[in-house]
Amino acid sequence: MPVPLTTPLPVLPADPAAIEGFIVWRLQRLRHGQTLAIDATTPFMRIGVDSLEAITLMGELEQSLGRPLEPDLLFEHPTPRALALMLAVHACRGAPP
Repeated sequence: MPVPLTTPLPVLPADPAAIEGFIVWRLQRLRHGQTLAIDATTPFMRIGVDSLEAITLMGELEQSLGRPLEPDLLFEHPTPRALALMLAVHACRGAPP
């Protein structure tokens, strides 16, 4: 059973695996529950993330991580894994990315 998009967002720990899992999960939900398997090492552009999905994902990450994020981070860190690692490193340092 698909999780509705209105499900409250979790507060994410500074754990790259948790952040990566959240990114992949949200991309699957944003793609309207498509059964497309999303690999964390596949570039966002190859997954087919459009600008609206990118903005939505970054806004949800801001909310879940409790800090502002630059919108271009998704393009500077082109895979879910790369983005998650960068976010986790900055969370451990207590500095915004």
